[in-house]
Amino acid sequence: MRIALVDDDPNVQRTVEEAFALLAPDWRLESHSPSKEAVQRLAQQPPAAVLLGCRRPKKSRFDYLELLAACLAPVPIILFAASPEGDEILAALAAGAVGCVMKIAPSHQLVRAIREVLQEGTFLCQQAKKAVLEGLHGKGGAASKAQLTPREREICVLALNHTNKEVAVKLNLETRTVNTLLDRAFKKLDIHRREELPGALAHLR
Repeated sequence: MRIALVDDDPNVQRTVEEAFALLAPDWRLESHSPSKEAVQRLAQQPPAAVLLGCRRPKKSRFDYLELLAACLAPVPIILFAASPEGDEILAALAAGAVGCVMKIAPSHQLVRAIREVLQEGTFLCQQAKKAVLEGLHGKGGAASKAQLTPREREICVLALNHTNKEVAVKLNLETRTVNTLLDRAFKKLDIHRREELPGALAHLR
């Protein structure tokens, strides 16, 4: 199975190669610098998944992510983040990423992230979830604009990569309670589909 890494840091490539050799020896890593030529090559021979970890400025990074997502769909793209910044993670999800894992993550978590994305369609590591929650808990007053309660914010973040039933199990709630709170949050955020949730949360910043 081919996994593509789009990053301009050779140390990152070595780290990922070591993780694959240890825990997923049947996976083959191919590395690309973040360029339009790389997008064209990947579009011609799509990999199973893409790890995006380039060090471009945020705006150009998300523009590049959108280009990757548009040209490679339905290939899943995972943000390979250097630091857990909630607004960056939300913006990446809105731009087309389906998950996030930290560059400092242990090998087993990196491999798990890729496997879960391929099997379930999404993955957010604990650091990413925490960063997103902290960003939505009113730092700078962002969350108050949508008047989301702490529980609604928590459910929205979990709903980014879990079904309502899974959220209910994680929070020890009834599924119908999660349904009700998520519906209420959707109304406050003025959205109607789950696919709109990453963008709505990103705009709270």
